[in-house]
Amino acid sequence: MIRTIFKQVWNQRRQNSWIFIEMILVSFFLWSVVEPIYTLFADMSIEPGYEEENLYMLSFNQYPTTHRKYNAEQDSLAMRSANFARIASYIKSMPEVESSVISAMFSYPNGRSYNGMQLGVDSSIVYCQMYRYCSAEEGDFFETLQLRDAYTGEIMKQKPVMQSYKEMYLTKNLADELFPNGEAVGRKVEISQKNADSARVVGVVSDFKHRVNEQPGKMAIFVENEIRFQSYSLSPILLRVKPSTNLVEFEERFRKEVAPQLQIGNFYFNKIEQMSDIRRMYEIEDGINNTINLRLCLSTFALLCIFLGTIGTFWIRSHARRQEIGLMKAMGASSFDIMKQFLIESWLLLTMAFITAMLVQAHFYREALLENDRANLNIEYLQNQPVAHFLIVTAIVYVALLFTVILATYIPVRRATLALPSNALRDE
Repeated sequence: MIRTIFKQVWNQRRQNSWIFIEMILVSFFLWSVVEPIYTLFADMSIEPGYEEENLYMLSFNQYPTTHRKYNAEQDSLAMRSANFARIASYIKSMPEVESSVISAMFSYPNGRSYNGMQLGVDSSIVYCQMYRYCSAEEGDFFETLQLRDAYTGEIMKQKPVMQSYKEMYLTKNLADELFPNGEAVGRKVEISQKNADSARVVGVVSDFKHRVNEQPGKMAIFVENEIRFQSYSLSPILLRVKPSTNLVEFEERFRKEVAPQLQIGNFYFNKIEQMSDIRRMYEIEDGINNTINLRLCLSTFALLCIFLGTIGTFWIRSHARRQEIGLMKAMGASSFDIMKQFLIESWLLLTMAFITAMLVQAHFYREALLENDRANLNIEYLQNQPVAHFLIVTAIVYVALLFTVILATYIPVRRATLALPSNALRDE
């Protein structure tokens, strides 16, 4: 039967040529559209490495000098530090709060800034991201975000007293790159900070994500013991409420009862946000949702084009071959046998066109790999393995096209097989 179908496809090569070309073009185009969607979804599916549930961010501002509530006596460095410490202490004492910490420079997942720095060991230099937080008022960054020790799997135990910019924590991926042949804890690293020339590693944290649409980044985490920030509007307070807390009631009580108590000195409370809302806002502002929607629309359009082209072609072909269908039925062929033959023809056309398109696509994919530096990518993720990446995207595209072509073939051929053999043979 396969040999007969091959002959049938070859004999009708002129009629099949345009649909063959269309399938090549659509296969090539659809692969290019699906590939970034797969990469984005694969990166977004990676575990964030921190616990988003029950996690909040509190932001604060200071009254400007022109505001009627501004108090010049409260605007010294010492008074600002003391007043913000009172705010942090008040939040820490709330019965619903499990842990809290003062962040610096938006050092939290999906924050609005990125602070980069360079770390060096011997002659090697690694560019990474810097997180800063303040441990004043018993602030615990690791407990608040539920970050885990890379070696024990337990919540990272924060060192009681840290030397600012003299000691730091590293994420596992950064520690492995800086110290590929040994233990990172206790080792010194050269840093590009004016406060110090080098810092000692006091702990290694499991990898976590700074952006929802990215893979876990290389992070260096510094701890400050005193509240001495240049801009407090860039230093929100992160808090985790207890699991038994009713979040709706907590937020309502916070705004009505707690927020007025946080207006201390020249500070005033700005807003409270769940980390899940911050993540969703980042997805909107960074255009992640728009990118996904655009790519899905392009994919749908490509599939619709091949669906309409295939269904039109096979509608004409099934009508033109109605005598052949009638003869097959008169000789005892069932509707299923006829359907199977036409479906295999469609499958052969698609497969040959798809293989042709993928040979070309593989060349462009290889050129793209050569242009991009992939040395620092984590090969534990399939999307970072070139061969696996290509095969997965190819399989997704092929299955989508196959479903579309099969459906577009089934509809007109099914209609043609319902005609009586006598009518089909008599119709010329």
